[in-house]
Amino acid sequence: MIRESRNFAVLAGTVLFLIAAGGCASSREDIPGSARMVAEGNERLTYQVPRGGTVYIYDDDADKLVYTGEVDRDETITIDSEDDRLMIGSRRATEYDLDPDHRMQIYFEEDLRDARPARERYRDRDRDRYR
Repeated sequence: MIRESRNFAVLAGTVLFLIAAGGCASSREDIPGSARMVAEGNERLTYQVPRGGTVYIYDDDADKLVYTGEVDRDETITIDSEDDRLMIGSRRATEYDLDPDHRMQIYFEEDLRDARPARERYRDRDRDRYR
């Protein structure tokens, strides 16, 4: 009985450790090496993407990836920490609480395989996923 309790305690402790460690891992690892940093700063950043691809918004001081998403060619990404807004074109991208004292970074990875608008890429991806 004591042996079973000890085994259960070890198993439970291991599971809790793995959950906690997963939550503390740096999210910089989620940014692929092929993405390049295109803008960095605090308070207000703007970047216009040259073609379709994926954008990654990273809060360097919090060590947290705050947004990842597909963007179309010529869309403008705006980060305004003072007004607490992260915009992709005219739409608000996230409700993340931006700190004006934090250094934000915009990474961009071009989609060289597919020049279609993001909404078409998403539509096809979602259609294929649920077949």
